[in-house]
Amino acid sequence: MIRVLDDSPILPKELFRLLNWAGHYYHHPIGDVMQTALPALLRRDRPAEPKAIYHWRICDAGRKRLGTIPAGHGAQRRALSFLAAADETGLASGDLSSEVNSAASVLTRLESQGFIEKVTPVPSAPSGTAEVPPPLNPAQQAACSALDKAQNSYKPFLLDGVTGSGKTEV
Repeated sequence: MIRVLDDSPILPKELFRLLNWAGHYYHHPIGDVMQTALPALLRRDRPAEPKAIYHWRICDAGRKRLGTIPAGHGAQRRALSFLAAADETGLASGDLSSEVNSAASVLTRLESQGFIEKVTPVPSAPSGTAEVPPPLNPAQQAACSALDKAQNSYKPFLLDGVTGSGKTEV
């Protein structure tokens, strides 16, 4: 999950109950009834465009500039300091906006001056080291050996057990 879009449901509980009642009372499909209560932008026919997520990364020119920023440009100095301390992936605008006043305008100005660059973060790939599975208990070992013996023939098996009993490991 990247971020939470809404802290609360779009339709409050009271309105949801009212719409549910109206759908039943008027014998109308509940989906149509609920859709009429949604904001107009959520009812449009075309899907929403995904919002691109960018990170900001300091350039070599920005590292050189860091020590020579005039005293009146505290927000620029603060933004460059945070970006200099970040790793190669940089920092998201949201992370900087909580630390730097007027972060959007400061970042745009620093980018136009060539001190920082906008990059698209690349999701990190798995490290390649596989996790060691937990050791099998005697019942799991017996099930695995039965499966191994029937490997080249057709024989149905049923793994029976409650949730968390270790069926997935077998």
